[in-house]
Amino acid sequence: MSYEYILYEKEAPIARIIMNRPEKHNPLGKPMMREIIKALEIAGEDREVKVVIIKGAGRSFSSGHDIPAIGMDIELGPEYIGKRPPAKMLIERDEWLKREFYQYVFNFPKPTIAQVHGYCIYGGNNFQLCCDITIAAENAQFKPKGDTIVTIASYLPADTFATGFGPRHLGVKMDGKVAEKWGVVNRAVPLEKLEEEVETLAKVIAQMPEDSVNLNKKCLNAMMDFDGLEAAWRTTHIAHAMGTHQRVRSDEFNIFKMRAKEGASAAIHARQRKR
Repeated sequence: MSYEYILYEKEAPIARIIMNRPEKHNPLGKPMMREIIKALEIAGEDREVKVVIIKGAGRSFSSGHDIPAIGMDIELGPEYIGKRPPAKMLIERDEWLKREFYQYVFNFPKPTIAQVHGYCIYGGNNFQLCCDITIAAENAQFKPKGDTIVTIASYLPADTFATGFGPRHLGVKMDGKVAEKWGVVNRAVPLEKLEEEVETLAKVIAQMPEDSVNLNKKCLNAMMDFDGLEAAWRTTHIAHAMGTHQRVRSDEFNIFKMRAKEGASAAIHARQRKR
């Protein structure tokens, strides 16, 4: 199958999914997410594939959701450009992201390894948290200093469930070393050793019996459900969708208003200058 936004490579017993919009630091637009899921479906059905590596082309893993296209990701049509859709439609959009993308990756039956370098922020960080193992470059950037984890409420329970993100982490820069310390990633290594570490780990995992790995993964995910993860999956996307309806006071910086007037890049840089 041909892809527009990703590359799919197979070197049995390893498959590689490479996000391939390097000029934009691999933003997670809906078309790219659909291609990632299709590639995972192919890898899942291929008995020769025992482990999947997920990484980004160019300078970064992923800059998160495709902010300039987020409004159209709801796929309501051009009549909604510049307008705020009803909350119900936003909830349905976020439920799609949660159920058809993040939960699919989280519950994918074969081991997944995120190979993270450069930017891994917002939706990109959500994506790697849903993989089984993350190996990151020490200088990978998960959160710029002074930035919050997200602008609005998160719809991914792993943000708080798995990592303990909270007010004590706001305003603190998080590179690969800090991410390892906080449990956001499994291991941080020098950038020049990143690919070697990931490939070595993938080969070790691939030597394990397929049934044993699959059953252990299902059991571990079920144990997290016992601790409340399933309930969190059912609710956090609603908080995220409703957060997009937040009110901004006149004395507060309104990134959404500036994004509509001057574009996403200008709005993000303007917010950074205010710190």
